[in-house]
Amino acid sequence: MDRPKALVKNTHLDEDDEEIIELPHVDNSHLIARFSRSLVGRMFNTEIRSTEALISFMPRHNIWDVEGRVHGIDLGNSRFQFNFDSEADLLKVLSKRPCHFTKWSFSLERWIPHVGEYFPNNMTFWIWISGIPTHFWLKENFEAIGSRLGRVTAVDARAARVQVSLNADEPLKFAAKARLQSGELVRVEMKYERLDRWCLTCRHISYDERSCPLLSEDQRKENMKEREAERNLNQTLREDLIRDRDILHLCRQAGQISAPTRERAPAANHLAENRSILIPANEERAGEKDRRDPRDTEVRKNDDNRSASVWNRLEPSRDYRSEARHFERRYVPEEEQIYRGRDHPHQAENVYRKRRYEESFANSKRKWKKKKK
Repeated sequence: MDRPKALVKNTHLDEDDEEIIELPHVDNSHLIARFSRSLVGRMFNTEIRSTEALISFMPRHNIWDVEGRVHGIDLGNSRFQFNFDSEADLLKVLSKRPCHFTKWSFSLERWIPHVGEYFPNNMTFWIWISGIPTHFWLKENFEAIGSRLGRVTAVDARAARVQVSLNADEPLKFAAKARLQSGELVRVEMKYERLDRWCLTCRHISYDERSCPLLSEDQRKENMKEREAERNLNQTLREDLIRDRDILHLCRQAGQISAPTRERAPAANHLAENRSILIPANEERAGEKDRRDPRDTEVRKNDDNRSASVWNRLEPSRDYRSEARHFERRYVPEEEQIYRGRDHPHQAENVYRKRRYEESFANSKRKWKKKKK
């Protein structure tokens, strides 16, 4: 059944034609007193999650740790309010700002009797300042830089950072120029702590480049490809760093086992130097063994005994053998190495280095025994 045209027309009234309801003047002082232990917040990005999910998620013990001692209210228009049972819990939550939900920032301020569509719109960040020479790291200088961003609430001059409460509806500032007392201009860069997502084009925190109104669809796709290439490059650099760290750790482990092997060459050189000192140079050049003094033979015997004692001290101890056997018990066949290498790309390289070390250690030990005989 069709609806009457007059009824359909009345359901879409213009905002200017809507009737204004006048509210009565009443005493609300008791409500103002009750909300003295309340926090009010606003989500800047409204397309990802709902406000109800934020209210139920944030008080958990692994985030704010106030579950059961706070009550959340959805105020509409992406705003919400948390009423706390104690002042200590309220201050604890305020100390954990800036707050995020699914890596999107939201404002959180102490409740005041304020009426406005965009309240609250402030966010508190610790901002690292770089570019200022260390002999200008003074509280007054950092306050001057932070005042250009918002209201300065704290300064840590020794760490070159400043805490600022800024208007989150405005674009963020990441760089500026400052004039020193000497008259020189320096470029100052700002790095925001715990800032996860924002638009890299217009620097707003309410959306990213995928929904930036200043970009066309082609520009969004091109920027997304550039960001993807940057992420892949950073991922490759991180993997290389992890691989180098694993190799260094393995070399340290191998060094603990093969320390005697590394010390053999210096010991042999030292022994050759001693021999060159003890044996007269003219007899070495002549090469006449039968005409040497019998005392030289005794000296050579003492040197041989000394070298044997040195090699005995350098022989791997029981701890080294036990550690080597520990590695031998963990030997993996080649077929399994290839299979495991697919899941662990650094494991095949580690096994290869361990095998090379065992072969080198065995060859060195075999040469030493042969030389001893």
